[in-house]
Amino acid sequence: MNSYYDNENFFLRWFGKLADVVLLSLLWVLCSLPLVTMGAASIALYDTIARCVHGKHESPYKYFFHVYKTELLRGSLIT
Repeated sequence: MNSYYDNENFFLRWFGKLADVVLLSLLWVLCSLPLVTMGAASIALYDTIARCVHGKHESPYKYFFHVYKTELLRGSLIT
């Protein structure tokens, strides 16, 4: 019975990553509402998914905003 609620269960890990991708996509939509920041939001989404969801990074949302803040100028110029 304990194996169903174990954090290392494949089912829970898969749904956790799916939830992270969905919430990161919603953050991308919110951060790219002003069209000027769409480039920075896209860079932050790609980098966060590549490093946090595929890897073992602990806090993808904190990392998203860190990358968004550092790439805001360059992403705005691209857009």
